Amino acid sequence: MYYSVIVIGHQSLVPQELRNIGLKVSFINSDGKVETWEFQGGTFTDVGSWKQQVQRTEIMKLKQEDLLLEEANNTNAKFISDWGWQKGNRDYATGAFKEGPYFVSDIVDVEGESFDFQTDKNADFVCCYSTDNGMSFRNSQWLDNYHIAGYTHVFIILADSKNHYTGPSNTNVYTTTQQKYFKNATKEDLDNCIKDLSDKVSLFDGRIKGLEVDAYGGNKDVSIPFPFNPCLFAQNGSDLTSDAYPDAYATDYLDLTIYDRFVVNGACILSFPYGVFYDADRKIIKTISPGGQSVVRQYPELVLERSEYPDNARYVRFHSYSKVDGKPIEYSCIGNKIVEGYETHFARLENNFGNITSYSVFKEIH
Repeated sequence: MYYSVIVIGHQSLVPQELRNIGLKVSFINSDGKVETWEFQGGTFTDVGSWKQQVQRTEIMKLKQEDLLLEEANNTNAKFISDWGWQKGNRDYATGAFKEGPYFVSDIVDVEGESFDFQTDKNADFVCCYSTDNGMSFRNSQWLDNYHIAGYTHVFIILADSKNHYTGPSNTNVYTTTQQKYFKNATKEDLDNCIKDLSDKVSLFDGRIKGLEVDAYGGNKDVSIPFPFNPCLFAQNGSDLTSDAYPDAYATDYLDLTIYDRFVVNGACILSFPYGVFYDADRKIIKTISPGGQSVVRQYPELVLERSEYPDNARYVRFHSYSKVDGKPIEYSCIGNKIVEGYETHFARLENNFGNITSYSVFKEIH
């Protein structure tokens, strides 16, 4: 038997150094395939101290009876991923939608399906079911668990468990045992699934990387603090930091390249600015003022969109007093921040590839 050994890295072949955790060794096995093993620590000559590295695109061989196929629309067309909840009611006998105080689902096709529908302690429901393709329905009692089987169509009326009138505060109060995948697939199903997963790997390695930032970017509303005190803005936009203004606060310089919108609430001297735009050198180029008398009052809520940023503006700061007439007020600045671009999104998808595919078909790579 012939083995070709390749040491990966620049480590010396002195035995003590070979014991370094993370050392990788590759060799050609008896099947003519390259295997790579990584040292985990411990005794160098102990087989248990080494862990085999799996290639990213390797698909594990499976026993047919253990197969769970990915993609519900190819394997279980009736899997209900979205019940279509909306506020209202339905006629128990016909399913016709009408106005009402509940949350009601769509009329869904469940022929051949068998699963439980159940709610937590905050809600209960009526299940209306049909065995004749949805032409007429019967209904269960109000309950918190029901076994759905032998029906062609069902719809659910979901309500608050306390009074059956207001509906729950949200529809994330139910669970079902309905399965997304099916077992005992054919060899053809397995081959198709492997091809589909391989295509997904190609997508991750190619097309997704090339998508534009705004297609796979992400924005998030974040609360922006007012750490600078005392600080307000003079009429020309410069900082006033006298101890005579103990209730005056200002934000830091906010980079306009990473904020698409601001929503600001607070108070200022009406004839003075409460927002200042700066260029890349932090020189003042424009101020924002509500206008009015030289008295401290709350200003109207400011909603500032990217389209309203001045030309050449790179930064903005906002100011607010924390009190008006000696009484505390609510002041805030919410920024719609760009939190990730396509490269970050791609890396996250790539790292979680095993989590978004069936574990039984594709082995998660560590």
